[in-house]
This record gives sequence, structure tokens and C-alpha cells, in this order.
Amino acid sequence: RDQVTLTLRTSLSQDLSVNIYSSEGRLVRSTTMKAGRTILVLNVADLAPGSYQVDLRGAASAWHRSLVVVR
Repeated sequence: RDQVTLTLRTSLSQDLSVNIYSSEGRLVRSTTMKAGRTILVLNVADLAPGSYQVDLRGAASAWHRSLVVVR
């Protein structure tokens, strides 16, 4: 309930930076998903309810996903 699981279809060949931004564009969390992984669990217990943008970036690729925290 207080965590979000990011799952990729294939394992990473490189590290990805994972950043979570508030709806105002403020960076609220930053971590790294290590090469070889397919799952990253993020604790969101300290995030206020609301909408967030999750950005995953590697050297040659980027993904953007929405996250909504509800309590």
C-alpha cells in the first residue's frame, strides 16, 4: 500500500535514473535502478496524496509514467 513496484519486461543492460516529480515539477525522490534488474520497489509512504510524474532515464532511452498517490 505504501509502495509502488516498477517492472520492466527485460533486464537492464545499464543503470537507469528514476526521478519522481510532484505536479508542480519539484523533484521529490531520486534513485537508481541497477543494470540487470527488472523490478524496483519504491516506498511512497512519505509522499502526500496527489499526482506525480515518474521519469526513468538511461543513456539512450527515457520513459515517463504517471503515479497517483491516494490514502
